[in-house]
Amino acid sequence: VKHLKDFPILPGEIFKYKWTVTVEDGPTKSDPRCLTRYYSSFVNMERDLASGLIGPLLICYKESVDQRGNQ
Repeated sequence: VKHLKDFPILPGEIFKYKWTVTVEDGPTKSDPRCLTRYYSSFVNMERDLASGLIGPLLICYKESVDQRGNQ
């Protein structure tokens, strides 16, 4: 996100990202109950991936998980 480049997150700090997931982003009737995607940094791909700036992102039917994210 271009406007966030001016706000570096230093070691020990926390920043909360919020994604808006639409119905079109989620699984269809022919998909499994949850789809696996990933998030990553695109600032310096090689360095950022080696630093662990990548992770899973599960997009599930709302009815598939409880409030804690358990299926």
